Amino acid sequence: MLAAFLPSVLFLGHVDVHVAIPGTALYFGLPAPAAQPTQETQGSGAKYLVRCDMAGASGVVSREQLRPDGAEYAYGRRMLMADLRALLEGLRQGGAGEVVVYDNHAWGRNIDMAELPPFATAL
Repeated sequence: MLAAFLPSVLFLGHVDVHVAIPGTALYFGLPAPAAQPTQETQGSGAKYLVRCDMAGASGVVSREQLRPDGAEYAYGRRMLMADLRALLEGLRQGGAGEVVVYDNHAWGRNIDMAELPPFATAL
């Protein structure tokens, strides 16, 4: 259910959103919009770890797009990579020095390594 909720939350705009998960000490949250890079942070070379999952990627709406044996898996993988490339470009423009990507979906073999930019590596 949380995966189905994620795409809806992403389109709320620039809002700080935190939703508590009942019965746990956990919450689901999206950060407030990042400040524009300044001279002090531009090109600071900050390192980032990005965890990604096909469930919740733009345009992924069925299990056939999520499972490696699914008829539409190639489409789901393309959608994951499109979202990941957009995120990586935003991090680069924000001054990221290095980004490590961890594929959190299934066995972690969904990222197309050839599509990662030089400053990003995958675990």
